[in-house]
Amino acid sequence: MKQDKWIKQLHDKLADHEVAAPEDLWADIEAALPKSVAPQKARFMTLRRWAVAASMLALLATGMYWWWPQEEISRQVLPQTAKTETPQPVTPTEAVTEETTRVEIAEQKTAKPIERSETDLTTEERTASTVTEDEPQVTEETPTTQPATESTPQTVVRQLDEQIARLSPVKRRKSASISLYAMNGFGTQTGSNGVIMSPQLADRFRNATRANEVIYLAGYEERQKHYQPISFGLTVAYPLTDRLSVSSGIVFTRLQSDFTYIMPSQQIQKEQTLYYLGIPLNLNYRLWTYKGLKVYASAGGQADWNVWTKLQTNGVTLEMDKDRMQWSVGGALGIQYDVIPQLGFYAEPGLKYYFDNGSKVQNFFKDKPLNFNLQLGLRLNLND
Repeated sequence: MKQDKWIKQLHDKLADHEVAAPEDLWADIEAALPKSVAPQKARFMTLRRWAVAASMLALLATGMYWWWPQEEISRQVLPQTAKTETPQPVTPTEAVTEETTRVEIAEQKTAKPIERSETDLTTEERTASTVTEDEPQVTEETPTTQPATESTPQTVVRQLDEQIARLSPVKRRKSASISLYAMNGFGTQTGSNGVIMSPQLADRFRNATRANEVIYLAGYEERQKHYQPISFGLTVAYPLTDRLSVSSGIVFTRLQSDFTYIMPSQQIQKEQTLYYLGIPLNLNYRLWTYKGLKVYASAGGQADWNVWTKLQTNGVTLEMDKDRMQWSVGGALGIQYDVIPQLGFYAEPGLKYYFDNGSKVQNFFKDKPLNFNLQLGLRLNLND
């Protein structure tokens, strides 16, 4: 009890007691801070900088993910994922099985093969051996893949040009042309026939048995000569495709015929000239081309109008009726040689047929409807 009372008295005396701090206490505290407090503050500042940097990187990655196209991301990520696939763990049983298999394969390679006759082999084994002998053996030394070639800018450009040429083949340029030509046939047509007696005069010489018989006048004859038509034309060909073209233009044709009427006392000479203006329409197909040489075929039709006539009898000009419109069809095989790309010579031997127009005018078209002709001319190639 005395001891407790003494402690209480001592506590009461020291309750308001204060001890003054030494003057160099704060300096000692500051001197001690770098050793204990300063490293913790530096470590805290370093961690804070790393956290700020990580936050910025996370924000940058998130922005690129949303901004970058998803296809590019999948194209870049998928190959890396395929390459970095983790291998499946191998169980001890599988490892033992693989090891046993390798040992068996090695023993089979080193073991001496057992010789068997063909009779001992089964049908499947014979077939397998035959296929194996026919197939070429592939050794490990033979490379299975071609070495990658070094890609240079020149190689890339050349490959790109080849692909463009393969996808877009070069087409022949369509070429229009203008033709100036002259055309003539082969030979002339000549003929003669007698002069028929008039019905009134023939009735005197007819009897009952010869009522319908034609009677010719003795000493009277009519001779005729038809010259081949001569034509001059100017046509323009327009291309439809690389080989096919259509041509039309204007053709001027001259027909001449001589008629001679022979009588016992005199002769009458007639000269007949007919002028036609025609419009042709032909299809031309190019068959073969070699450098400046071209071979082609042509077929079509033509309509001719008789625009002028001339008839002279013993030097006296007389009037005569014009011929009706004349239709014709024909075909030709042509060959052309270009002296220069813009100009060429051509020849077209062909065949032409003239339809009967029902006119009484005698001319070459009626005397010989089917005839051969030859066309020669110059051709101007506009697009070459």
